Amino acid sequence: MTADQDWVVARLARVQGVRHAIVCTVDGMLKARSADTGRDEADRLAARCSGLLSLARDQAGEFGTGAKALHQLMVGHEGGYLFVRGAAARSCLAVVTGPVINAALVAQEMQATVLKLGEQLATPARGSG
Repeated sequence: MTADQDWVVARLARVQGVRHAIVCTVDGMLKARSADTGRDEADRLAARCSGLLSLARDQAGEFGTGAKALHQLMVGHEGGYLFVRGAAARSCLAVVTGPVINAALVAQEMQATVLKLGEQLATPARGSG
């Protein structure tokens, strides 16, 4: 996926209350961003998400089942929320919202986007002949 594939987060960015949506690698490299998210802003968000995911996975490993499996991370802050969840191929999806949102709808659209990413990044099976 490249920046030319920003369309992946376009539907998610239209959810009421969503201000920014990005896809990045787990080590903080930007892969896609919503139209209203500037490149510098998206790069900073990707770097933050990388650090937050690392901390959250350590937390899940120690106090969860030990598998470091992380479903979703939500940070509430003055002025809104940050949602981060794993996506396909060592990637994550991050959404920044305003303060008034339908969290269930944001989570639902994030799930739909993750499924779309999985289809986009999946390697097709090789033919038998």
